Amino acid sequence: TVDAADNGIFFAQQVIQNACATQAILSVLMNADDKLDLGPHLKEFKEFTGALDPQMKGLAVGNSPVIRKAHNSFRQHTSFEIEQDKDSKGEDAFHFVGYVNVGGKVYELDGLKP
Repeated sequence: TVDAADNGIFFAQQVIQNACATQAILSVLMNADDKLDLGPHLKEFKEFTGALDPQMKGLAVGNSPVIRKAHNSFRQHTSFEIEQDKDSKGEDAFHFVGYVNVGGKVYELDGLKP
């Protein structure tokens, strides 16, 4: 386990249920440095959360109206329910993580792991 802050890596713990894809995308975008124009909202978010620990960054993700709106815009709208197997524990079938190259090393950023 590597402390993300010690390596200049943006890492936010996932504190919102069913947000792992958004978390993974944010991990990649926030660690792209100057290779990518984040736009004004994400640039401001990155600056605001820079000194926060991963837990607080995760809370900031959940409380950002811009990120919440973007996340919810991709929510699946369906007119019929998907029935789960009666033995299923109700867990998602998929989980998304981000992989970033920082300082010549590749890091796996999984918001569900500390």
